[in-house]
Amino acid sequence: MSEPVIDPLKRHFPVTVNCATEISKQIEVYLPRLVPPDGHKDIYEDSFADFSVELYEWISLLSLESPRVDPNDSIDPFLSRYAPPIAKDQNLDVTKLVKISWHGFAASCWAHKIFVQAFLAAKPRMWFTFSVFGFNDCSRTGGGDCTIWKLPGAQNEYMLWEIEQG
Repeated sequence: MSEPVIDPLKRHFPVTVNCATEISKQIEVYLPRLVPPDGHKDIYEDSFADFSVELYEWISLLSLESPRVDPNDSIDPFLSRYAPPIAKDQNLDVTKLVKISWHGFAASCWAHKIFVQAFLAAKPRMWFTFSVFGFNDCSRTGGGDCTIWKLPGAQNEYMLWEIEQG
């Protein structure tokens, strides 16, 4: 018979918090342009810079569950002039998204494992974003956010936004 393993942190009376998965289904949005303009992916072109900033803004509004990305949003244009990034020749298609999120402490190896599982589960024509947010008030290192966008129809092409706050 083996002795029970005693957690060394137990004597410090830790508070255990389970991070439940939150799944938001049926999020309706106008689907923006999902590939860089004219197929250009040169990071030094102005059109690519504009595209990446607009796309990151849209992803950020999705993560905040902002009503500005809702196709039925009726905010006064005096208060908000936001519009999803669309190409001039693109029709506004309403699509449904699924958002899966966790809130709480997570090890970087766990986040990496979840990203790899999402990557392996995604079919070639699918796209997804994976975002990790750090603490904004860390005094030594500053907070940081990292968002990876898997481009639709591209096997090994991604966009990465890394935001550091110092």
